[in-house]
Amino acid sequence: MDNDLHQRMQRLAARELKKGTNPAQVTELALQQGIPNDIANAELVRLAATGNSMFLGLLKKFGSRSEQINAAAQKSLQQVWDPAGEAITLNTFEAAQAKLQGTTKKYLERPTLPRRNLLLLLLPIVATALLSIFVPGFAQGIIQLDDGNGIFLFLMPFLPATIYVGYVFSLQRDIIKMLIAQEENWIYSPSERPERWQVLVKKYPELFRKGNTGQNFQDEFWGTTEYHGKSVQFWAAIFEYVVESTDSKGRKNRSTHRKNVFAIKLHKRLTSDFRLEPEHLGIRMLNFFRKKEIDTESAAFNKTFAVFYNGSKVEKQLEIVKTLSPSVQVRLLEMKEQFGRFTLQFRDDAIVIAFPGRMMRWMKTNFFLRVAVDDRDKAALRERLRSVLDISGDILRFLD
Repeated sequence: MDNDLHQRMQRLAARELKKGTNPAQVTELALQQGIPNDIANAELVRLAATGNSMFLGLLKKFGSRSEQINAAAQKSLQQVWDPAGEAITLNTFEAAQAKLQGTTKKYLERPTLPRRNLLLLLLPIVATALLSIFVPGFAQGIIQLDDGNGIFLFLMPFLPATIYVGYVFSLQRDIIKMLIAQEENWIYSPSERPERWQVLVKKYPELFRKGNTGQNFQDEFWGTTEYHGKSVQFWAAIFEYVVESTDSKGRKNRSTHRKNVFAIKLHKRLTSDFRLEPEHLGIRMLNFFRKKEIDTESAAFNKTFAVFYNGSKVEKQLEIVKTLSPSVQVRLLEMKEQFGRFTLQFRDDAIVIAFPGRMMRWMKTNFFLRVAVDDRDKAALRERLRSVLDISGDILRFLD
């Protein structure tokens, strides 16, 4: 019964607030329709907490009637920590999330839509195959086009279906991440943001000056987690960039690269500014000539990481080794074992970590079979986020 009343109040509040009805009048209308005052207030609090700018102005004025609503509205305007200093609040990405929710609703209401679309996009492949089998000389004629390069035309019918499958899988990832952000009370942006790269590359050029086109950040999280009784503020995202080149025949080649990026806010500003890179032969040769290699007491750490910094070795060695205490080294080696080779930047009040690949690569969710999020995907992504945050939180303990 209470669930029905909550749903009725949700519909009533959304309808009336969009008209410009003030929250006090919405509450009176709810009472007239048999909706108790506590349920009416609870739903107005929920709307205020979402940070939806459509309702925010009206709900803020309702503070005299409900301190809860006023507090929730104010919270939605509070800025969260961001490594680039961008002003991020609960309603910053409202439009992008509304679009994603609308697409999600469309697929839920029409669960056969992904399969239908894919079957339609497969028709050019079927037609090409039938022409090649039943029309004499068709395949040979295509191949001989453009001095034998016509064979690449056979790839054309596969492009629409391939692009659509990639779109649906990307949509699935976005939905899973949005749901986790909502459950954890984090902020999430599903958009590709090239302007975000332009800001971050200025602050962290060593990490993000990559590729020659298509640089952007996407699937961004901002949030706070608890570790050993202390709050840890973080940002996580996918950094994407493209390397584009031209071969001897003038054809363009493109390769897309992605890195999984985390930034963790420190409880104090570091005096040292340096970067850890995975150790390899090329770096060993570089360090031999530049005479700036810094070694710790751990042979395993020295074999795994190379240290890069600005300034002279005499000036920087002591403070860098102090930051890289034995406990911090152990946690960084554990992170390498768990997540693979990574680059890490210590700068100002943050640690920024870049892993290769995506946060989610293989998914159990498959909208072509069933339009529903597989709980195993949510659990896997949450576990990956938590694992990085836990190790990072442990590192913070030894930097205090």
